[in-house]
Amino acid sequence: MFFRIFEIKNKINMELLVDTVESNEISVYEKERGKPLPTYIHGAIQSNLLFELRLKYQDKLRVLSEVTLATQPLGSTPDLLLYPQQALDY
Repeated sequence: MFFRIFEIKNKINMELLVDTVESNEISVYEKERGKPLPTYIHGAIQSNLLFELRLKYQDKLRVLSEVTLATQPLGSTPDLLLYPQQALDY
């Protein structure tokens, strides 16, 4: 999935281009993360939740997305993660 942005007479338009292929194979994304590739609506809902949570809890929690966790036995990658607010150690 990718976006194509183009300009027509000073108007910016954006099209969502989706390649759909029917297959019984598990994608690399699903193998790595243990969940299917997110959809456009999934991404929209996830970003809305992230925005609202960050707005409400900005002084208490850091809201993160797609962080790989060292859970047992295989690890996990939740869509959103709420973590106590602290300075980032770059």
